[in-house]
Amino acid sequence: MSSATRHWIASSPVVLVAALCCGCAAAKPAVVTQGKLPPPLSSDQKEQAIAQFEAQRDNAQLQAALNRWKEGNPAACERALVSLVGQRPQFVEARIQYAELLVSQNNPAAAEHQLRDALRLAPGRADIHHSLAVALEASGNSPAAAEHFRKAAELEPESPVYQMAVERL
Repeated sequence: MSSATRHWIASSPVVLVAALCCGCAAAKPAVVTQGKLPPPLSSDQKEQAIAQFEAQRDNAQLQAALNRWKEGNPAACERALVSLVGQRPQFVEARIQYAELLVSQNNPAAAEHQLRDALRLAPGRADIHHSLAVALEASGNSPAAAEHFRKAAELEPESPVYQMAVERL
């Protein structure tokens, strides 16, 4: 066995680790297109690709914000959620999480505002009705809270959480 072969074998774990650190694309052979470019995307395909990218970006930003909360930094979480809701007002999940943070900070009126906006965007979501009921209850508006607890249970009758909320009314 030549010294070059022995060196390659000895360094192959290093090469493998380096390839893994660089990502899968670095370990794959290059795709040869034989001088041909892929066909251009249609307008619909471009719009779909942009929408998919934006959704993934929004979800990544939401997860980053929630990680700040889990790390015990609600102020950083709130800044990130306020920014995200400001940039993407139609992002219902961000509004729900922001409302939950607001309730935990004893600000149910602001949470109610976020959840009512979320309901306008997604009126058939039981989780939003339930969260709104919690915020309303924290504000002392029990009759309105009961209405939304019932609506959540009606929308998802199989949910034990929503059913228990109605039973305790």
